[in-house]
Amino acid sequence: MKKITIIRGGCKEPFILENGDKYDSVIIIEDAAGKAIARIPFVNTDFTEKYKGGILAPGTYRGICARRKSGDKAIWLFRSDRKITAQNQISAAEYMLPSLIPNPNHGGKKQMQYILIHRGGLNWDWSHGCVTILAHYFDRFAKHFSVDELCEVELIQAGE
Repeated sequence: MKKITIIRGGCKEPFILENGDKYDSVIIIEDAAGKAIARIPFVNTDFTEKYKGGILAPGTYRGICARRKSGDKAIWLFRSDRKITAQNQISAAEYMLPSLIPNPNHGGKKQMQYILIHRGGLNWDWSHGCVTILAHYFDRFAKHFSVDELCEVELIQAGE
């Protein structure tokens, strides 16, 4: 199983959009043997200024690659460790993840739901709290995953 490590704040020279959204993190993809196969810069790990939401808490999650309505691939994050082979096997409760801050979309609770790793924008990052990758770098990320492929996802803070 591949592993995605997201290093929040790990981008030495972040890309900052006009609205203040920052692509300031990096992703490292490892193959099943633990060998790094890609390093993806310009990743955002919080909500956009246009959409208030949560901020995914550091931790280890599972992900599954699926297509969005746009046709783009995305990695859907979930908490379950049971045997899952397709996205339709994951319950809504398993998509509930911890947030570092109170989330107005969940009644002020420190939780968030339906968090994806997906393509971000150049005017804003299109996110309530998803992990977004600057559009120019997204295809470099997505080519490493097939639809229904499972992966492990770890979010860490730079310097820890």
